[in-house]
Amino acid sequence: MSSKPELKQGQGRGRARGLSTKRGGATSTVLALLALALLGAAAAWLWIKPMRPAGEAAAQPAGEPVAPAALVDRLESDRLDRPSTVVAGDRRYLPELFDPARYQGAARLEVLLDVSGEIPAKWKLLLEPSKVITGGEHAVQRELEFPGEKRSVVLDDVALGGYVIRAVAEGMECNPQYIQFAKPDEVDVVLRLRLFPAGTLTGRVVDPDGDPIAAMPVTAVRRDAEGQRTVTTDGAGRYAFERLPDGEWNVVVGYPEAPLVLREVGFAAPGFDMPDLATPAIDELAIRVLDSQLQPVEGASVSVIGLASGARQAKTDANGLALLPHCVGGEASVIVDAPGFVSSTRQIQFQPGVLSEHQVRLAIR
Repeated sequence: MSSKPELKQGQGRGRARGLSTKRGGATSTVLALLALALLGAAAAWLWIKPMRPAGEAAAQPAGEPVAPAALVDRLESDRLDRPSTVVAGDRRYLPELFDPARYQGAARLEVLLDVSGEIPAKWKLLLEPSKVITGGEHAVQRELEFPGEKRSVVLDDVALGGYVIRAVAEGMECNPQYIQFAKPDEVDVVLRLRLFPAGTLTGRVVDPDGDPIAAMPVTAVRRDAEGQRTVTTDGAGRYAFERLPDGEWNVVVGYPEAPLVLREVGFAAPGFDMPDLATPAIDELAIRVLDSQLQPVEGASVSVIGLASGARQAKTDANGLALLPHCVGGEASVIVDAPGFVSSTRQIQFQPGVLSEHQVRLAIR
């Protein structure tokens, strides 16, 4: 017979109590960890919760909108024309800036004139409404003339508004000043203007090979105002427009109505030397006028029309020769009139550098 080991009294029950005690300890540890996690989460939530800024009003019930903070009764400011310090999109400054009441009345203007170079015999003070300064629509245009020795001018009746102010004198320039006269502060202004000699525009005219062209007319035509000047190139092909007013100009080589070359330039003192102006192929067109006996006719009037270089006119010399310089090639009509002869018209084909002289014969009237 097999015999079972004999258990001591109380041994089995003691083992059962030991196991039960260990399970209870593990459960308590888990509960403690969960409690600590909940406490940590609560602390973190309190830490990151947005705080209401000091002085912020409590939320109002629905249906009672809060007025935006930027909407105020008026802007606290000692002067109306100061730069706005409000945020972008805030329009509370604009009504003051464009208030017509700011431009009701007159201002005092004192002008101090400085002159560089030769003192002009007279000068003018121009006040013109500005297209860029606020209040230009309220300005009143004025033009006042003073003798050259008068350097200080006071005007007590300048209409409030936005102005461009400058001095003007023959052969001199002045940088314009942009001024706003407006209440409450800009009603007594001292302005300094300076006159200085106008600049010189220079350059050179050349043919397609880069050789200089002498005796070529060059014209400067004002684009932003009326006026033009014409000079002639020297033996080196150079030209110069002295004391040219600042502004936008067209520089035309040849005749303005039929330019060989045209360049636009924005000119300002003290000066500018333009790049070479190269013409197309040109030559001197010679027309010899003879009578029926092949004798030269002196004093005949010769007109050439149809060339791209423009219409030209000349008189024949003692040899019956009329010279028309700086002509481009092409087909042209030659019209000849002379006292005691019948007028004649002839078509020619002019080729620069190939055939420069053409003959026209006149019949006695």
